[in-house]
Amino acid sequence: MLFISGNLLYDFSVEKTNDQLVDSSSDEFLINFRFRKSNASDIQRSFQIPRTSQQFAQIMSDLLGEYDVPASPKSDMCVHFKFFLERLNRFQRRGVTVAVNLEEESVPPERAEAIQSRILQGRRESVRRRVVDETEAMPANKAAVAALERGRVTEDGEKRECVICLERLEEGVEVIKMPCLHMYHNQCLIPWLLKNHFCPFCRFQLPC
Repeated sequence: MLFISGNLLYDFSVEKTNDQLVDSSSDEFLINFRFRKSNASDIQRSFQIPRTSQQFAQIMSDLLGEYDVPASPKSDMCVHFKFFLERLNRFQRRGVTVAVNLEEESVPPERAEAIQSRILQGRRESVRRRVVDETEAMPANKAAVAALERGRVTEDGEKRECVICLERLEEGVEVIKMPCLHMYHNQCLIPWLLKNHFCPFCRFQLPC
């Protein structure tokens, strides 16, 4: 996710990784944090957060505060971090390793303005897509679901993840592809479509 504060551009990402798994019975998330600033050495930190913690956002806020990340982007980063870990808590029954990457870059004012414009436009579109009132949620037509393309992930160099469970779509895993081309695990998308007739990511609608 991109954030702008003045002439500072921040690229903040959070992802589950299998590079360093915690114990399978662990009740903690292992967080590997890396902060890269222009013309400076990388800052790297590792720490663990209990899965039962109610302080995901505050923990990230305190960490980013140590490195003078401005208040506005810091707040949005904390919300994204909290959302990600809470989503993992719903679908992951044990502790996992989470990589948090933050890059800070100084950009010219004209470029900063253009990036900010694109960010705002993207957020407005995101909000527009997600304004789907729960009262309008209806299950997808069974025939439409049955007709969806099934297959397996092939190795094409592109990293993908199922936005329902946040697991990476590994090569060879069985998936279902929506008409909008977004792919999901079979076991994730089918229960979703039993309640909702739209793509979880872009809100493309199947017949009800």
